[in-house]
This record gives sequence, structure tokens and C-alpha cells, in this order.
Amino acid sequence: MLESWLKPLNKDFLPATDYAGHQVGHSIARFTGGTPNLRGIRVAIIGLEENPANEVRKQLYALADSFGDLDVMDLGNIRKVQDDFIAPLVQDLMEGGIVPILLGHKIQTGTSQFFAHKAYQSSVSMLVVDEKIRYDAEKTKTKKTFLNPIFANKRTGLFHCSILGFQRHFTDPEILNYLDSRNFDYLRLGETRSDLTSMEPIIRDADFMSFHIGAISGLIAPGQDEMSPNGFSGEEACQIARYAGYSDKLGSFGIYGFNPELDLRDQTAILIAQMVWYFIDGVKNRKMDFPASVYGLTEYIVDFKDQDITLSFWKSMRTGRWWIQVPLKTKKNEKRHRLIPCSFSDYQLALKEELPERLMNAFKRFE
Repeated sequence: MLESWLKPLNKDFLPATDYAGHQVGHSIARFTGGTPNLRGIRVAIIGLEENPANEVRKQLYALADSFGDLDVMDLGNIRKVQDDFIAPLVQDLMEGGIVPILLGHKIQTGTSQFFAHKAYQSSVSMLVVDEKIRYDAEKTKTKKTFLNPIFANKRTGLFHCSILGFQRHFTDPEILNYLDSRNFDYLRLGETRSDLTSMEPIIRDADFMSFHIGAISGLIAPGQDEMSPNGFSGEEACQIARYAGYSDKLGSFGIYGFNPELDLRDQTAILIAQMVWYFIDGVKNRKMDFPASVYGLTEYIVDFKDQDITLSFWKSMRTGRWWIQVPLKTKKNEKRHRLIPCSFSDYQLALKEELPERLMNAFKRFE
């Protein structure tokens, strides 16, 4: 069935014999025709547009292969860049326990990524990393953004959306008012960069990530249509990618916005390849402590005496990661979100009977 949606790689494209034994290109499995054998595969790479994806492949294959027993397969490119090809392909892979990495130019394909998750699970939390919040608050017919069909109404299955790295000078204030009305999280570029480690719980809470290259400084990643001097550094982009890979809850990773015709000395392709590498490295190191239940977690109870509220914090003994339990009754389709990722510092703050706004907003989403 997968071969109906995919265009296989040319057998002469970047053959394994061109690479040393320690390089990704020597060991990565490739779909070159027939029916792809996905037995044991944990991560799959898919190009949404052939040219951008191939430029990234050239750089990724040259990197050192340190993924050990984690089997990765390059599934080639999608036959058609449209919802009815992308969404069922991503859904099928996730149902088989495979994490898809999507590489493309058009940010609108992030919509397909969302609807794949919607078909896979009834309630979806998404994470967007971008310099702009690509939503038209006025909903005019002439503007098209990938968030509009997702935000269209509360029946789309979107439970939560977090946006990291947006720049205020690009943002209509009405958009922020709308995000506030739905208790969504959004952090400006400066807030995100000031303490990147504090972003880990936010990333851990997402079912999928859509990363737009525009979030990275155009001085570092020139291969983007609307280059801006401000943005994340290459190191920060790779760290965000690794956090995403390390999250047991995150089911797919999309990197969009790459235009190789504008790239300078392959700089953007090299950076995206490194982001993919760090994402896969994160998947390899997953500890499988996403709490489908509280089994294996240690409970820490905090009483808010002034508000007559008791909160339960849970800590994984395997990784040291923390969650807080929603102190409200949850609906059946929201149970997978009832333990909200947090940090040890959030727990320490709760001991003083305080909570960060992010967690307060999280509770409101269940009301």
C-alpha cells in the first residue's frame, strides 16, 4: 500500500558504495522500488518535494552513523504533495510504530501532518516552531495559512497548540488574543532562547512538531523564501530537534520552508541534515517513560492551602522527568493529556503555592 503514495529513490542516487562504513549513507535502508520492507524500522525519512529533500539527503548521508541498533529507512518522496497522499501515509507509518520525518518546502503541508494525527488519535497536541504565527485572524478569503484549517473550529480534534520562537514584529495582536482565548501557549524568540532547557516540557507535551526554517536566522539558514536576520542559531535548532526526538509522545517531525534555489554553499541543507541527525539521535535514546499510566512513577503531593487544592506531581525514576496531574475530571479522549509535562523547578514553585502561567492555562483547557 505504501508504494501507492511513494516515489522510490533512484538506485543510482547516492549509492552506499560512495560512503565509508561509519557514514549514514553506507547503512541507511533505502526504498528503491517494489514494496518497502519496514520490519524493524523505527524512523522513516520522506521527501515532500524531491529537490529540497535530495539536497538534505546529500548532507545527511555524509554524517557519521551513530544510531546503533535503531533502524532508519529513507522512503523516497511523496508522489503528490496533497492531503490525500501525505495524511494516510503518515498515519499508516505511525500505526506501525514508525516515526516519520517529513522534509519539504511548503509550510501548508503541516496541515496534512495534523490531519494524519487526527485520524490516528482523537485529540491532538501540536507544536509549531516558526518566526511567524501563520494564522489569519480576519479569515479573509485571499489569505491562506496552514493554521487556519486546524484552528477552524473546536471540532477539528485540536486539543492544544504551542508556538515557539515567533517574533512579535511579524504578529497581528489579534492573533495573540485568539490564542489566549483558547489557552494556547506561545513564546517569543527571546523568551525561548533565554532558557532553552525550560522548553523541554513544552516539546514533550506535543504529539507532533512542525518546524519552519524561517524560525532560524537567515544569516545561518539562507535557503528560505523570506529571509530575516533574527532567529534561532544552528545549535539551538539542533537542540530543539533532539528534544523532539527524545519525547516518547511525539509521533512525527516535519521540517518545512527550505528553498534550495536560495541556499548559499548548501548551508541550509547542511543544517537541516544535522537537525534530522539530532532528532534521530533523540529517538535512539528514548526511555519510553511517557506515562500512559502512573505505573513506574513516584508521586509527590503538594497542598495549596489558600485555595484548598491538592496537586499531584509525578517523577520518572528512569529519567528524572516530571509531570503534573490535571486536578479536574478529564474526558475519555483527553486522558492521554491528563499528565502534563513539567520541570523540577515547577514542582519547587508549587511548594511555595505558586504555579507558572503555562500550567494554569493547561488546567483551563480541561474546564
